[in-house]
Amino acid sequence: MQSSLLTQVPLFRHHPPGEKMPDGSIKIKGIEVLALLHDSIVPTVWNAPTNTSTEGANIVEEVDLRDPFFPNGAVSALVCTNPSSTASLPYAYRVYMDPCHVIPPHNRCIEKVFKKPWMGNVVVVRYARNYTLEPTKPCVHIIMAFPPAFASLLTSNDPPDELNAAHLVEIAASLSVAIDEALEKVQVLEQELKKCRTVLSPARKVPQEILSEIFSLVPLVDGKEEDPADVTVVSLVSRAWREAALNTHSLWQGLVFSPCRCVASGDKGSHYHETEYEKARSWLSRSGALPKTVRLERTPDGTRCMCEDPRRRCESTHPTVVKLLTEGPPIDEFTLHVTSTSCFRKWMASVTSAGQKLTRCTRWAKLRCFSLVFHDIDRQLWDDTTDPNLSIFANLPPVTEFHLNLPSMERAFDDEDDALSCSLHIPVPFLNGLSIFVIRWEWGGSRLAELLVHCINLESFTLDLDETEVFNSSDDPVTLALRVSPIDLGNLKALHIRRGNIHILEVLKTPSLHTLDIEFSVPLPQTWDAVLRVGRFITESKIESTLQTLRLCELLAAQSSVYLPLPALPALRHLDLDSTGVAGYHFAVKGWFDDGSKKHPQFPSLAHLEILNLQRSSRTLQKEVSYLQRRREGVPCMITASYRDDVVYTEGTLQSELLSGKDVFLRLVQNEEYDDSRSCPPRPTLLEFEHPTTRAQRRRQARTAVPRTSSSQYPTPERLPSIARTSSLPGSCFFGICHGITFVRYVDAAQSLGVLEEDDEFEELATAGASFLLSS
Repeated sequence: MQSSLLTQVPLFRHHPPGEKMPDGSIKIKGIEVLALLHDSIVPTVWNAPTNTSTEGANIVEEVDLRDPFFPNGAVSALVCTNPSSTASLPYAYRVYMDPCHVIPPHNRCIEKVFKKPWMGNVVVVRYARNYTLEPTKPCVHIIMAFPPAFASLLTSNDPPDELNAAHLVEIAASLSVAIDEALEKVQVLEQELKKCRTVLSPARKVPQEILSEIFSLVPLVDGKEEDPADVTVVSLVSRAWREAALNTHSLWQGLVFSPCRCVASGDKGSHYHETEYEKARSWLSRSGALPKTVRLERTPDGTRCMCEDPRRRCESTHPTVVKLLTEGPPIDEFTLHVTSTSCFRKWMASVTSAGQKLTRCTRWAKLRCFSLVFHDIDRQLWDDTTDPNLSIFANLPPVTEFHLNLPSMERAFDDEDDALSCSLHIPVPFLNGLSIFVIRWEWGGSRLAELLVHCINLESFTLDLDETEVFNSSDDPVTLALRVSPIDLGNLKALHIRRGNIHILEVLKTPSLHTLDIEFSVPLPQTWDAVLRVGRFITESKIESTLQTLRLCELLAAQSSVYLPLPALPALRHLDLDSTGVAGYHFAVKGWFDDGSKKHPQFPSLAHLEILNLQRSSRTLQKEVSYLQRRREGVPCMITASYRDDVVYTEGTLQSELLSGKDVFLRLVQNEEYDDSRSCPPRPTLLEFEHPTTRAQRRRQARTAVPRTSSSQYPTPERLPSIARTSSLPGSCFFGICHGITFVRYVDAAQSLGVLEEDDEFEELATAGASFLLSS
């Protein structure tokens, strides 16, 4: 019998012969009982039928043991404690015995197991802790244990006899069943425990302000940027998360559109774009007063625009984007990808035509930043007119930040002379208003000076040469004249040169420069001259006392060490040296003899020295640390180092062996492969086209190749676009697709702000929240 109230169960019961089951009881399932029968020598597990009924509010279960155990009736006793120790048992048991009204046979099983004489059958039933009506989960079960009488077999190699072996097989089968059932119960309990922890999760108590901060800093999912997730994921976790996401304005700052491949006209397409425009406007409205970004990008699938087909619309004239740039909400940044000059001309005509219908100024005319990317995936000759008034650049919006990715020379021109003589007819008022200018120029020559001479208000200039050279000709009259009278960029504060020679330093004068960032791309024999040219540029621009940040990358060394004779830089606070294949740097001051022991006047304000991608050496960092410790005067300086190979010395070992003063500190960081994301400044960044091979392979190929003298010697790789960030906000790009619109948001690594130590913490938070009732 099983009852929900054990206190109501009698200690002793008499079961007369012919006892009937309670009225209204139902035979639902059977339970396992342990039977010690008189005609068996081993205990046996039987499946006995049960009848379930109710007594008041209690569920009662009666076990029917009449056939075959007790045809003449039975008596039973409740056992809850160990008779020898009075200790409580984990379960309550009822033991059924023969009442001996009729003399029963001798019980051979009890005599075999317990070495005691007994008359009649004995059956043991265990009370269940939980009641269930499922036949597959009986509420009573007896677990058989290894018999103590067989303990001697455990300490010998003697096999059991057939009778004992059969008994042990039964016990093993019973134990296997018990283990399986116990594991099922554990799984059920773990699920219940998980539910409790979900309800008690700290994620439920996180304030919306904290959730909003997390959403704006941490990537939403763990994945690759080329396979990102939909930004709307966080808004589908719960109502609270949705409200926090809607209040996180930075999640809704940007939109990225794919090219429209619909027909040039048609009611169906028009209705679709109207719906798309309303969704885009609603999306951007959630960003509040934050700057908004719109991009019209095309995928690197190797196809050209279909505008040559009169039945097709030009990809650049996306109706939704045109409407956003004319009558939509205020747009801060706009990025446009085109495949040819004709595509850009059609974009200009489309946005101009749409703006003529408005009585106010269009959003296109009020942009702060415009990025124009000419795709390099197909040969498209540069066919801009020579008339400045009819040029594709004639009607550019008056922005203050301009990013221009020009196509490569081999894709845009038939021969090199055409590229060298080609001018960009960008209006002078447009150039006068620029404060940030980013350009990829692979056309060589000196025509770039026609643009720079008019950038009188430029504060930041980034030039990506992509392994080419400018202002390097010894017989070009423009270059020769500029070397005598350089271009004066009086307001320029940051200069970044990417992947090329640095002859441009010979034609520039920047008296207000604070940041100089150069990625060298010169052969080994020219490295020494390039370093000297940097020193001359600093001296001739008279920025020794104002230069605060200097970054020199990809220097080559014949003996694994680079000699850096720089002028005295009393204001320099951050020096970044990042070159593969270099084991160390020798610092020196022009005009100052240093014997390696006396004090020197260099770097008195240097607070951070980064030496990255070092090769292993037995004298690693010795000269650099010693040089800083021998400063005549100086502020505390942190040295950050990383190694290309496995580090032999730990950070603690290097600190104990190299550091002897209080003003120099040292830390080791994990090495990162040198790529464009590290070579570009945090802001502004250049929209770059990446070669399918690795950057390191391209750099090695460029240095070992014979200098190119004609267009036929230029490589013609299929350049695939790798779109970098162009926003003024820090962060990485994560995209999501919804109704043909690709959304972008900018997030920053939480570790950089110390918000989270690991991304896993946010993943656990999101996992806990995702188990709530999902709500849109």
